[in-house]
Amino acid sequence: MSDIRTSFMGLTLKNPVIVGSSTLTDTPEKIKALADNGAAAVVLKSLFEQEVRNLKDSAQCCNYHPEAYYYDMSDAGMLYGISEYLQLIRDAKLATDIPVIASICCEKAAWWKTYPERIANAGADALELNINMLSLHGAKSPADIYKDTLQIIHTVKNTTDLPFSVKLSPYCCSIPYLVKMLKEEGAKGVTLFSRLFELGINTNTFECEPASYYSSPEETFKVLRWVHLVSEQVDIEICGNTGIHTSREIIQHIIAGAGAVQMVSSIYKNGPEIIRTCLEELEQYMFDRQFNTLHELKGFLSTKEKDFDLLYFNSLTHDRFQLDSHMG
Repeated sequence: MSDIRTSFMGLTLKNPVIVGSSTLTDTPEKIKALADNGAAAVVLKSLFEQEVRNLKDSAQCCNYHPEAYYYDMSDAGMLYGISEYLQLIRDAKLATDIPVIASICCEKAAWWKTYPERIANAGADALELNINMLSLHGAKSPADIYKDTLQIIHTVKNTTDLPFSVKLSPYCCSIPYLVKMLKEEGAKGVTLFSRLFELGINTNTFECEPASYYSSPEETFKVLRWVHLVSEQVDIEICGNTGIHTSREIIQHIIAGAGAVQMVSSIYKNGPEIIRTCLEELEQYMFDRQFNTLHELKGFLSTKEKDFDLLYFNSLTHDRFQLDSHMG
């Protein structure tokens, strides 16, 4: 069969499937089960600084990744929380031989200086920075947000030698430019994108309520555009995230230019066995089409005739599709 090894953040991975940060990765037993079913790496549950005790009633609730819903942490408990987190890293490293990627989500600058060094000393292989880039109240300009984000990256780079990636929100302007700046500041990879906590409004109680805990495969298409466009413009390792449910989505992200993907919702729904199924189907797909290595498949879209493909990847409205559908 084909060689499906790849890399992300400079880490050599046996295949492109990384299990994303969630309650799927909050115990060594769960992590071992994921590894036994083929996961190439795991991103541990995120260590959150911000208080999320009553998320559904918070005005900030639409900022959070769904995994935040499971955690209840305040400033008073941060030191105890980091102690438990460091132990999870140690236990995960003992339970399996796949890379263990820590994840932190902070707001205060002091914590960005404190966490990375302690996480590195605990044995993590890499670090994912889950940075909240949304300003809900208009207090910051886009330039201010970018400046703060780059300062975080600069701080982390000067604090640890661990390779790190940045998990970006889809709601930011000039994504390729931002990724270019992140790379220049020292990021070894970028994950596109974090999936924000989705809310609906209960029309009887007039209160916010969760709209969807899990992603759907259709959500991955909005990510594919940016995976391809970023891969064309910035020489950085990309991990696709959101809506990765089957081998079909994995293959599309690899063709678009990603070297890896993160899976979460599909594992919640189908169990860790879905990883092995996806990998077998990926290998069969490559074998049938005579791709010997994943590297040959990665970014294959760029080797095709570009005019037609990029026309659609760069089109942000339906108008061009509607026009072209009548061209014969």
